[in-house]
Amino acid sequence: MNEHALTSDRFDSDKGVRHILRYGHGFEYADLERAKSVVTDAIAHVEHKTGRTGMSADDLPTAMKFLNEKHEGFRSLSDYKKQHIEDALKQNFKIPKPEQKESA
Repeated sequence: MNEHALTSDRFDSDKGVRHILRYGHGFEYADLERAKSVVTDAIAHVEHKTGRTGMSADDLPTAMKFLNEKHEGFRSLSDYKKQHIEDALKQNFKIPKPEQKESA
């Protein structure tokens, strides 16, 4: 297993996605548990598709497509919570934010 792959256990690890959502995005306990459930389902989907354990940064588009198109729990979340979860996953994988273009 890739030591950088996200698994459901690593969701809760020190400085993991839970930590990012709690301290970087202000999620409370109930929202953290919902987020863990959603992300765990996305990880399971990626594992089924790839045959590998865990989810890597390269798998994020597959996971987000699954969540946006087929996961009722994710789709029922408010848009800002969905965005926070996606942003936390990107931060976990150290995917840089696209630089905002300055207005001319």
